[in-house]
Amino acid sequence: MTSVPPEPYLAGLSYIEGLERTAMHDWLRAELLDQAHLLAGREDDFPVQAIVNHFPYLRLDAQRRVFEILDTLLWEWKQNPLAWPSDAVRSLLELMAALAVPGAKAKLQSLANTPQQLSVIDESLRPSIFRTIAALSSNVDRHFWIHLAEKQPELAGMAFQVLTRVAPGDAIGAIRFLPSDEAAVGGVARALPSLVSGSSPEQRDSVLSEVLSVIDTLPDETAAELRLALEQAKVLVRAVNVPNDDLQVQQFRELADAFVRGLKLVSNLDQLYATAA
Repeated sequence: MTSVPPEPYLAGLSYIEGLERTAMHDWLRAELLDQAHLLAGREDDFPVQAIVNHFPYLRLDAQRRVFEILDTLLWEWKQNPLAWPSDAVRSLLELMAALAVPGAKAKLQSLANTPQQLSVIDESLRPSIFRTIAALSSNVDRHFWIHLAEKQPELAGMAFQVLTRVAPGDAIGAIRFLPSDEAAVGGVARALPSLVSGSSPEQRDSVLSEVLSVIDTLPDETAAELRLALEQAKVLVRAVNVPNDDLQVQQFRELADAFVRGLKLVSNLDQLYATAA
């Protein structure tokens, strides 16, 4: 357990910790299917946030059972996806991401890499699947995202955003597969300046050179939008022979402001992925 649980949580914690495996399975499934809400919280907390709020205060054995049941529920959904309402699946995926359920990422990556299995999943759920994988990704998953950008160009923008966090050195490669899609290009345009500005001073010129080299291979409209994003963020500005200290300070502030505006947390992906139906 972590610290002292809030008073309103005590009844819920006692209930969860008293559940055997079968009973816990039935309870979690009912929560996800919006059939029962037994934990303290507000209406907009259910089902995911209420469970996430209580989870840190559970005993370790109860936490392990929750992980095991969520893993089982994921398997049940994959075996019979049409039996699950879309909202319940989204709640399941969101909960697994929020709790970092062990093994969830590998199972979802396997699903994403198997066209036959993915084809029977409601298309509206696919952004939720990739969003969960993204939330659980680390540097070891860079090959998954590079491969995804190549095989599914419509997701190259999302792959780029994830790679900027887990493997910045590989992120530029994902741009090569970027389709002429407004949402995808816009997502890259918003994240690209921070990728360049966030590199070390020694590497910044080489990173920018590589970015521009890749941009030159893209369709004209796409290339123009990405170049404009770099220009607006003043990434392409070079202060040469600055005549006085005041100007140098001003240019430094402009670059710093542009960098801050460009920063985006990968755990909070673009609206396209964060609110996908």
